[in-house]
Amino acid sequence: MEAGAISSTGMAGVQVTLRVDWDRAEDVPTVPANQFMTAIGLPDADGVPDGVHLIVGHLGPPLFAGTPEEILAQAQDKGSAATVEVQGRFVLTRGRLAELINVLTKAAEQYDSIAGGKGEGQ
Repeated sequence: MEAGAISSTGMAGVQVTLRVDWDRAEDVPTVPANQFMTAIGLPDADGVPDGVHLIVGHLGPPLFAGTPEEILAQAQDKGSAATVEVQGRFVLTRGRLAELINVLTKAAEQYDSIAGGKGEGQ
């Protein structure tokens, strides 16, 4: 994973730089994500949105089995909607949204370079 550093200046004017440690990422389970939704946050008194809300989820394919008639009955029983399993909800400032876009763009470029054009846009 990409390492980095963060710097912050405290109220006393002292600047502190810390190494960003991603070691605990291994402790979090990896879950599939194939559904994404965003919403712009409510505006503050100046009319500026409080951030971008990002919801990440997974939607598996519906599982049907049997004869064509049985499959049709199962589909009708399921209704007209498929429920997304939400994996996480995040709120990003506009600046952090730009960082995320940059990180994802770099990851897509690396993926495409390794894949040699296979699997692009999937």
